[in-house]
Formats: sequence, structure tokens, C-alpha cells
Amino acid sequence: MKAVTVRHNLRCSTIDGVFYMFMVGFAETFFPLFILTMFGSEVGSGLVATVPIMLATIVQLFVPQFVHALRSYKRAVVFCAVLQTIMCPLLALVALVGTAPMWVIFLLASVYHAGAVVGGTPWTAMMGLLVPGPVRATFFAKRSRMLQLGAIAAVLAGAALLDSAEKISPTLANFFSWWPWISQAWTTRPVLVCFAILFTLAGVVRAVSTLYLHKHIEPANATAGHRTLSVSEATTRLRHDGRWRLLGVFILFSFAMMIGSPFWAAYVKQIAELSFLEWAWLIVIWYLGKALAVSWAAEIAQRRGKRKLLIYGAILMTPVPALWALSTDPIYLAVAQLIAGMTIATWELAVMLTTLEVFDEDERTSLLSVYTLGQWGSGVSGSFVGGAILDRMPKDHFAFSVIFIASTIARGLVTLLLMRTHRSGLPVAKKN
Repeated sequence: MKAVTVRHNLRCSTIDGVFYMFMVGFAETFFPLFILTMFGSEVGSGLVATVPIMLATIVQLFVPQFVHALRSYKRAVVFCAVLQTIMCPLLALVALVGTAPMWVIFLLASVYHAGAVVGGTPWTAMMGLLVPGPVRATFFAKRSRMLQLGAIAAVLAGAALLDSAEKISPTLANFFSWWPWISQAWTTRPVLVCFAILFTLAGVVRAVSTLYLHKHIEPANATAGHRTLSVSEATTRLRHDGRWRLLGVFILFSFAMMIGSPFWAAYVKQIAELSFLEWAWLIVIWYLGKALAVSWAAEIAQRRGKRKLLIYGAILMTPVPALWALSTDPIYLAVAQLIAGMTIATWELAVMLTTLEVFDEDERTSLLSVYTLGQWGSGVSGSFVGGAILDRMPKDHFAFSVIFIASTIARGLVTLLLMRTHRSGLPVAKKN
């Protein structure tokens, strides 16, 4: 691929990613708080972060056939981005109406996440073709920093809007007096109206992201060597050369993480009793931690290898949930979030670089589909464990501490397993 084409694709990928993260900041970051506001359910606020994604991963098992039918990774990714764009205003409508069964929101969130999960598999395969191997670590590290800044801007803007809902509602109710339904909504449920505004903005920025996805220049016959494998065939392939053993550790780590992580938002809002804006600043600090650590992580990957980065990431991530349980002081939580962001950035970069290495190009889509299903199936199982514990206890600090400490113990056990797997070496695909 020509250098000018590579530069064009890298630019489009960065712009797409920034606007995608605007959407994440306006929409899915606030899903748990949306459930809390509308239903007052701590367990529901945690499960909305995992169950819809799990349902989406079941759909993405058909991604190989989908890509084969479209004969293009880019077309598949753009189609999924359009699907996400449509879901955002539908979620806005639910928020504006103010009444709906929880399953309706879970259904819309599932289709929304399907756009990301189903599109994520061909996107990863496409990036494997468009981003040359020697620059992957550096490019994705720089891109990640810009994406974090995009998410930070969206989260802060969204939280500021939600915090000001009660203050601006009388003025806007009067302004919309000519439209009684909207005027009444601003009077009776201003926070939900602000959620509707956020979800609408998410749809707009996702449309811009979709445009830049469409501008990518995909190699001719990019999927010519693409092989569609059945689930059983893909599983057999992953077991070959020990790849399944390594990926199995990643899947188990998802289980360990999701025992506690999905319930952090409810913990901060209900137990620490922080405002929307204070909650948002903790999210911002988490993103800043990711931005700070990603260059360091990329340097380790280049100098010491991906195996070392995996070990460091797992070890550093292990104690994070226990840190949340120690105190609800906002300053302390900010420090804990900074550490959490730095550790998750290290782990995510290591896992992404490793999966690009261990999947053969011609089978990458099929193998990623099975791996993603295993990863999120495990993650949802972890969230069910955390939710079951929380549901059977008073919703107090001790109950949240139990699931956070359980998550820490589970992470530690998986880290020991990863270190054992690490000694046997990292399997590598035949061609990349």
C-alpha cells in the first residue's frame, strides 16, 4: 500500500475514532446513570453495561458470513456504524417520554452495542490490513490519547448538562410553552430530557464518525483470502499451537473484571453520593490515566515485548477494585481512578497487540468472533455474580466492598494463571 494511502487511512481512522468517542461519552457512558435515574435500580445499572453487549456478541457470530456477503470489511463496518447512529435518537425518544419497561432500554442498548461489537470484528481485521505492523504500537498509542480527550470532552459536557437540569428547567419550560408536551417534560422530568439531548447528540457525532469510516481506502479484494469458519472450526483453530490457552486467560480476566466494574457507577452515585459533575470528573481522571499510560505501555511493548506488557498490565490491574472499597472520599476516589485508567490502558493495548499477532489474516474475522463471544460471555457471567451478591445484601458500602474485593481476588488468580502461561511462550500467527 502506498505511503500516501497509509497516511490518509491513519488520518481517517483518528478522526473517526475521536467522533466515535464523542458518542461513547454522550451515550453509553451514561447508560448506568440513565437506568438509575429512571428506575432506581443499582443491579440494573450494572447489568446494562454487560448484558446488552453479551447479546450483541451472539449476533456477531454471523460476522464472517456478513463480511463474505458484502465482500468488504469497510462496508460491514459502515453498516454497523449506521445502525448505531439510528439507535441513539430512539434512546432519546424513550428518555423524552420518560416511561418504558427496562427491557425496552436493554433491547435498544443491545442493538446499539451490536453496532460496535459486530462492527468491531471487521474493523480489527481491516486495521490489520491498513496499519503496517512496524507502526501499529506507536499509531494506536497516539490515536488512543486523542480518543481519550474526545471522550473526556463529551462526558464533562454531558454531566454539566445533567447537573444543570433542575436550574434550567423553568426557563426552558416557559420557552416551550407553545409546545405543551415538551414544556411539561421540562417541568416534571428535566433530568430525563437532558438524557434525551445527550443521546441525540450521540447520534449526530456518530454520523460524522460514519462518514470518516466510509472515507477509508480499503485494498482491492481485501477479503479475497477471507475464510469463513464455523464456530467448531474456529474453536479448533484457536486450540492449535496453544492459542486458546492464552486467549482463555483473557476470557477469564473479563470474568474477574466484571464482577465489580459494572457496579462502580452505582457505588459512586448511591454510596459516595456524588453529583453528576463530580462523577464525570472521576470518569475524566480515568481517561486521563489511560492517556498518560498508553505511551509508556507502547514503549514497553516495543522494547520488552508484548508478553512483558501483558504481565505488567495484569499485575497492575489486580488491586484496583479493592482500592475503590477503601474510601468514598472524592479526592481518594480520584487517585484510585487515575490508577485504574493507567492500568486498563496497559492491559487493553497488550491484549489488542497480542490478538493481532495470534490470528492469521485469512481467518481473523471468524476467530475474533468466537473469541469476542467467549470474552463477553465470561464478562456477563462475572456481572451476574456481582449482581447476585449485591441483590442479596443491603445496598450499603459493605455490599459494594464485597463485590470489589471478590473481583480483586479473581483478578489475582487469573494473573497467576497468565504468568504460568507466559512461561510457555506467546503463540504467533503464521502470517500477519
